[in-house]
Amino acid sequence: MGNRFVRGIMDGSIGSLEDLKSAYKTEAKLTHPDLSEASGHEDFLKLRNEYERALKELSRDSRKTRETAADGGSP
Repeated sequence: MGNRFVRGIMDGSIGSLEDLKSAYKTEAKLTHPDLSEASGHEDFLKLRNEYERALKELSRDSRKTRETAADGGSP
């Protein structure tokens, strides 16, 4: 299946930290063991790991964009 948040970053549906946090909160409500009888602790831990990976990806993409802009748009 892959990381749902990283996929969102790659396809452009998640373009900012705020977008990522919003997507995470929506999913967390569906998988948190205290809030959902349908999910277990493992599902929430997987979601959390995906979120943390996506934070790194978003940060990396953001740095790359800033570096490109500082170089005058050269790749």
